[in-house]
Amino acid sequence: MKRFLTDALLIWLLVTLVSYLHDADEKPQLDEKISEFEEDVARHRPIEQKVESSRLNPIEENAASRMAAAGSDFVVDVMDKGMSLLSQFVYGLMQ
Repeated sequence: MKRFLTDALLIWLLVTLVSYLHDADEKPQLDEKISEFEEDVARHRPIEQKVESSRLNPIEENAASRMAAAGSDFVVDVMDKGMSLLSQFVYGLMQ
């Protein structure tokens, strides 16, 4: 059991050390990019977009959404016409 815990501790230390070194390499690059962006903004230079295309897929209605929209419109129309007829009926009874 002691050997298992020792091995687990050493593996954890190794993973932690590698992830720390990996993160240490990425931070200066990020800081450099941030400072470069701030310099571009300070000089009023136009910022060029690095990504040419949109990351979002174009939204297209599928059959289920068209059916749901049609059903919703139908219910709204029925309620509108029904309330209109009911109000006309009550108005006619009151006169």
